[in-house]
Amino acid sequence: MTMNPANVSYLYNVCVNGSVNEVLLVVVPKSHRVKVRNTSHIGYTTRIRYIGQDSPSQTGQLRFTIYNVTVQDAGTYYCQGSRKQIVLGCRQILVVLQKPTTPSITGPASAVSGENVTLTCSSSRSLPLDHPQLAMTYTWRRNRTLLESGDGSDTGGDVLTITHISRENQGDIYTCQAVEEGLESDWSHGHVLEVHYGPDQIKFNGASDRLKAEEGDPLTVRCSAECNPACTVTWWDTSRQRVIPGQREAVLYIPAVDRSVPGQYTCHVNNTQGNKSRILTLEDFYGPDQIKFNDASDRLKADEGDPLTVRCSAECNPACTVTWWDTSGQRVITGQREAVLYIPAVDRSVSGQYTCHVNNTYGNISRNLTLEDFCKTPTTLLVIDRICNIYLDNSCNNQFHFIIHFNFL
Repeated sequence: MTMNPANVSYLYNVCVNGSVNEVLLVVVPKSHRVKVRNTSHIGYTTRIRYIGQDSPSQTGQLRFTIYNVTVQDAGTYYCQGSRKQIVLGCRQILVVLQKPTTPSITGPASAVSGENVTLTCSSSRSLPLDHPQLAMTYTWRRNRTLLESGDGSDTGGDVLTITHISRENQGDIYTCQAVEEGLESDWSHGHVLEVHYGPDQIKFNGASDRLKAEEGDPLTVRCSAECNPACTVTWWDTSRQRVIPGQREAVLYIPAVDRSVPGQYTCHVNNTQGNKSRILTLEDFYGPDQIKFNDASDRLKADEGDPLTVRCSAECNPACTVTWWDTSGQRVITGQREAVLYIPAVDRSVSGQYTCHVNNTYGNISRNLTLEDFCKTPTTLLVIDRICNIYLDNSCNNQFHFIIHFNFL
């Protein structure tokens, strides 16, 4: 280390006011003597050597060497008389570079989706207070990936601004590193960023909004949504009665589907950041279990010549195919949901048994209808002769009518 003290005649000391206040050398200009002090607790007596002379006939430089320099040697070296007067020109700053201290990150631990977040990286320097500042730069990482310009911060800045933070940033870990004069600090501890956001999409374990279930089968539908903090999830049934609430998810469970449960169910999710609903439409599929005639009876009596209409139907889902078969086993008519047996005028040929058959993919049943034809009142036969005549009329509805006429002379 070289110093240029003014040409003074009084005794002065070479001191350092770095991390310790020490007198290193005692200079006696008149006798051109320099003494290394022995009182240093950091080993100056073994590490410092005077190598120059303080003499007007020389260069006027005061030179000495410190060996095995440590951080504690950093500071301002100056010359001071016994009365604390400063020797002009005798001042030198020693900078002992070391890697910056491990930086720390300050900033919010949580943010709401859509906000901007600012993080600051800071590290202490190795320089004495009166030393001109050296350039310290910073490097940022997100989840161990270096951030470059355009990733939310200016490269090298101590401030990282994350614009329009989103749910994709939830749980991201940010670290930073300080660099001074080419010396890199250790990486900081991770700063975990928690992002608060409301529900964006409601999920059912079956993706469809319409669910088809067979009668008698159990039904389970899970409703959930990604939220932070976790959403409260609630199922509402077709009558707007709350079925079940839950945290993060709620399960709609029906042990056995029947015809009372079809309809719309609503799943509602909410937290402090928002709420959302999704509707599930449940359809119950079943086969026919009862056939209905518009006349409830299985036997129908009709007068000859009258028109006849009988509707056959059954409750089914999907809708049943309904078919009428006549007395000879011929198909009369087929329809969806119902079929109509229509006879414009009843006569003796249409009497007998008709069958209504209903079916869908979940089952089939049949029901018989017996049709009876009744004749109008037969015409009275009158025979004029001297003999008692007996007529047998069996022409109507298979009933025998005995008509006896007595004619007297």
